[in-house]
Amino acid sequence: EFLIILENVTKNQLLAIAEKLRILIEQSSISADAGIIHPTISVGATIVLPEDDSDSLLKRADRLMYASKTAGRNRVTVD
Repeated sequence: EFLIILENVTKNQLLAIAEKLRILIEQSSISADAGIIHPTISVGATIVLPEDDSDSLLKRADRLMYASKTAGRNRVTVD
């Protein structure tokens, strides 16, 4: 898992950025001893709310990431 922090983005911009990242990763490949690996990414993305602290923000992003995984992986879920 990793975290990306973006400033001054709307929810629609966040979705577009996350989708672009997902597509770039999906279209890449990695050569390994076992053959070619085609990676995917499951993204949970959210906007900071006024009532958020770091814990609530990370929990929501984590919940959204797992929602992407549950829905079939290699997807973006934005709240």
